[in-house]
Amino acid sequence: QNKAAGVAGTELTAAWFNAVQEEILAVIEGAGIVPLSGVWHQLRDAIGVMIATATSEVDLTGYVTDGGLTTAIANFITAGTVPGLQPFAASGTYTRSAGVTVAVAYVVGGGGAGGGCPAGSNNVMAGGGGGGEVRLVRFAPSATHAITIGAGGTGVANGNGGAGGSSSIGGGVCTAAGGSGGLSSGNGSTGGAAGTGGSGGTSLRATRGTSNYGAMQGGAAGGNFFGPGAPAQHVAPAAGIDGETHGAGGGGANGNNNTGGALAGGNGGGGLVLIWEFK
Repeated sequence: QNKAAGVAGTELTAAWFNAVQEEILAVIEGAGIVPLSGVWHQLRDAIGVMIATATSEVDLTGYVTDGGLTTAIANFITAGTVPGLQPFAASGTYTRSAGVTVAVAYVVGGGGAGGGCPAGSNNVMAGGGGGGEVRLVRFAPSATHAITIGAGGTGVANGNGGAGGSSSIGGGVCTAAGGSGGLSSGNGSTGGAAGTGGSGGTSLRATRGTSNYGAMQGGAAGGNFFGPGAPAQHVAPAAGIDGETHGAGGGGANGNNNTGGALAGGNGGGGLVLIWEFK
């Protein structure tokens, strides 16, 4: 708007909002990401994927300290080829592409489920599940590697949340541990521990679930490098909220003033393996 020049401001119509939404979704879906409600970093993730898989004209020498990877990146820039990305959200087999000498991977364990509450559980606030471990690893890939994706923990009514499963790249390359389930032991139940103890590469930060008895809400879940865990359950009484991102913990059930049946904790998010290939 420019009042002095008599230029009216932009009218925020339904068409304008739709255009903005569709432009953002085009980037997210163009990177192969399925849009999810309540996940607030999908545009950032999509841009990261596009940068990682695009032909680059930038000299990365000095920015990457690993000598083998620096050489591989330099080779791909010189050849003008695009590094391949092989994503695995379900267990399967990685097959090395022709000419690939170096691979870099993120391995994410499954998130733990939140704790549940028993029937008639007045003032029982279950703990949130822990986030799955994330490990970053560089390796020289064999012809094939078995890929195992850890399932997210399952929420149980009137019970502790199930632990998330471990994810791995076979052949001893890397294993990322799943998060522990939140407890259902009474008021202010303890949250599940973050996944730890994997092997291979470098472990990135994951967080444990919390207990929110003092706030009269179900415990919030732990998250990791890929995003936060499920939020605390403010509605009472209600089951816990599921973790939506990979390796996210599920939230604890809120049993405040519960005069009905048992309540389950939220399910944890499943694991993930992302493998970038360089020639």
